[in-house]
Amino acid sequence: MYNNLKGKIIDIEQGEESISFTVDVEAILTDLDVKGCDYERILTTDTSTRIRFSVFSYDGRTAEEEREEARMKSIVPFQLAYAVSIHKAQGLEYNSIKIVIPNSNSENISHGIFYTAITRTKENLKIYWSADTMNKVINSFSDTISEMRSLDFIKKECQES
Repeated sequence: MYNNLKGKIIDIEQGEESISFTVDVEAILTDLDVKGCDYERILTTDTSTRIRFSVFSYDGRTAEEEREEARMKSIVPFQLAYAVSIHKAQGLEYNSIKIVIPNSNSENISHGIFYTAITRTKENLKIYWSADTMNKVINSFSDTISEMRSLDFIKKECQES
C-alpha cells in the first residue's frame, strides 16, 4: 500500500498453493481505497483496518504472457519486523510463536536458531513452510552435525599426534 505502514498479523492460513494473511493495519481504508488492489478490506474501526491478501507459490513454469503476473502474486507485500530477535529471545518464553520460513531463506536456518525459535513457546507453536523447505532445513541439520563430527575426529587425531 505504502512505505512505513505498520500493522499486526492476526491470522495466517496455509493453502495448497498459497498463504493468506489477515492483517490489522494502522490506517483507515475505505472501499474506494482498496478498489483494484490485491487485498480485500474485512472491517474498519476508528483507528485501523483489517485486510486479507494471499501470496501464491511460483515455480517459474507459467506461460510467458502470465509469468510476470504470477511472479508478482508470489511476492510477500510486507517486511516482517520483530520486537525480539531469536537470539535475544534466548531464555524468554511466549504463549504463542508463529514461524514463517520461505524457501528463499531456508539456508539461513541453522540447528541452533531453529531450536531456540521452537523452544520459546509455552502453549502454541505454528511453523509455516512448504514440504520442500522443511526437508531442506532438516537435511541441513544432518549436514551440520556430520561436519561437526568430522571436525571433532580431526581435532582428536591432531591431539594424539
